[in-house]
Amino acid sequence: MLKTSDLTHKEDLLNYWRAWLSVPILLLPAFTGLPGGVLTILYGLLIWFLLNDMNFLLHQHVHRPLTHSNTKNTILDWWMSLVTAMCAYNWRQQHVLRHHYNNNSWGEPTPWEFEKDTLVRGSVYAVKKGASMFWFPFREAIVFGLQGKKTDKLDYRKAAVQHSVIVLLAVGLMFIEPYFYIPYYFFVYFFTTLTDYDNHVGCDESRYGFSNNCLNPHYNVVRNNFGYHTAHHYNPSAHWTELPKLHAAMADKIPQERITHKIWTGFWTPPVVIYYAGHVWKTLLRPSPQT
Repeated sequence: MLKTSDLTHKEDLLNYWRAWLSVPILLLPAFTGLPGGVLTILYGLLIWFLLNDMNFLLHQHVHRPLTHSNTKNTILDWWMSLVTAMCAYNWRQQHVLRHHYNNNSWGEPTPWEFEKDTLVRGSVYAVKKGASMFWFPFREAIVFGLQGKKTDKLDYRKAAVQHSVIVLLAVGLMFIEPYFYIPYYFFVYFFTTLTDYDNHVGCDESRYGFSNNCLNPHYNVVRNNFGYHTAHHYNPSAHWTELPKLHAAMADKIPQERITHKIWTGFWTPPVVIYYAGHVWKTLLRPSPQT
């Protein structure tokens, strides 16, 4: 039984339960197939509410674990890793230990991609970066894991196990219900990296010009203040409730071109669209009854 005191921050109570409920929702098509009628709408709404930003919640959990319990945090690592197929160790390898140290050599953008913010350039970056975001951490975990490498920040043996198990489970789901899980997992990576593009397109390497910031309140309610991105890079371990105050303290130092109130592309990516697309695709490809 969860006590509010078990949470590192009481504001994460809803996030905590959303994380636990996400796997049963994700697995529903594997057991029932794609439902129709009213269930289509209901399931689509559940996906939107529970799974749309689960990769951002996993990112948040990696930086600042949801609970004080190591056991619960480890289970949540695995739980959200299956929902996203971008496992917790992936985030630690390519994001915590590289991105936050200005090392973006895994899928580094070309000048053309980052010189101007357009959907075409962002999509090219997202596809390329998404593939890199999967492959390089996976390869590193397997190679170093087989060597038994362990540092004070990462146990590559555990990373190799998590990467391997999550990949096998995700591929298994794709075989069971390909019309849902193939586009679902593809777009998890695509829209995660497209949001990364929104975060950093046009930026430089300076301390306060490194990130773009979306101050739209609707975006930040949904994304747990992810739009205060310079503050996040300034203090990656800061809880999302602390980011607006951190941003306010440095707002006068952030270049105005790094501030926007438009809702970033990543917000308009409800997995419900993926669900409906899969439903229509399966219907169109279903053989006609013999007459």
